[in-house]
Amino acid sequence: MSKVFVTTTVSENTLRVTGAFASDRKAVIYSEEDLVLNGKETLVIESTENGVQTKDDLKITGGSYVVSCNDAAFYAKDSICICDGFIRVLQAQDGLHAENKKDYTKGYVYISGGTIDITCSDDAIHAMSVILIDGGEITLQAHEGLEATYVQIRGGTLSITASDDGINAGRKSGAYEPTVDIQGGDITISVLLDESDAIDANGNILISGGTIRITATGAFDCDGQAVLTGGTVIVNGVEVTTLQIRKN
Repeated sequence: MSKVFVTTTVSENTLRVTGAFASDRKAVIYSEEDLVLNGKETLVIESTENGVQTKDDLKITGGSYVVSCNDAAFYAKDSICICDGFIRVLQAQDGLHAENKKDYTKGYVYISGGTIDITCSDDAIHAMSVILIDGGEITLQAHEGLEATYVQIRGGTLSITASDDGINAGRKSGAYEPTVDIQGGDITISVLLDESDAIDANGNILISGGTIRITATGAFDCDGQAVLTGGTVIVNGVEVTTLQIRKN
């Protein structure tokens, strides 16, 4: 399978599109194949549509990326995988967006390392199927922080400030039951609206590890089971031993 590499080798690089795109390839960096971003220096991206887009897999293994755009900062059809690097989204609709409308097992986001700081107007991290966070330093300010069918957090440090749900597992992919599954990590969630929830699932909420600090009127909302078997959960300054569900 072909791959396209974009490697930063000088101190700061800037790629900018200020007008309308002339085709449906509406991104400053666009690839029909797998796309790998790497290097050690900084790439500044400014776009009237998407910042970076690929029709296959997007991998970020190094480098620094500062993105301002009107649509998705990073968009992939099959997957977005981040293991290192520095990502700052100053303005966007979605920060990381993975969506495959033909294969419901794809359209996933995997993060195992790096530093990610996203400010956007809709979803900071959006996946059709799975979001798996296994590491990294992640700061999100958005309408919703994490949005997918299956959200699993196994490690890393995650700070979410949301005007709607902090973490939302909805029915986007028929390949998975909507689930929020937290097994580890250090997670802080602040929700700004009274009618919104810190963690919301159209299926189950499972917490077996990690430390979760929530500031919200509604901490948990789910249609299935809400099970706490391990970890530390603090809601509005008070540690809890069961998950109190608010039905909206």
